[in-house]
Amino acid sequence: MASPWGQRIRGAIKQRTLGVAQSDCTNGLTRLVLLGHLLFLSPLFNANALAEDATFLGNDACAGCHESQVKDWTGSHHDLAMQEASAETVLGDFDNA
Repeated sequence: MASPWGQRIRGAIKQRTLGVAQSDCTNGLTRLVLLGHLLFLSPLFNANALAEDATFLGNDACAGCHESQVKDWTGSHHDLAMQEASAETVLGDFDNA
């Protein structure tokens, strides 16, 4: 049978060891969460700066590498939806709307 002092010492060592392990784990987790936020949020801030410089290149810029996609897209309802609204391009009857 162990003495009460021996149990207390083992208990204190166990608590201290667990406390250090938990502290190290918590610090590591905190660092991992902060790193994740930095990696996730920094592109969002850079995207705004890059978007200001972006320009539309036109359909021909994509057609060279994406021929089959351009063929499928051309004349589709997605393509036609981007036309300027005019009497020829608006298909609905909105006279009594």
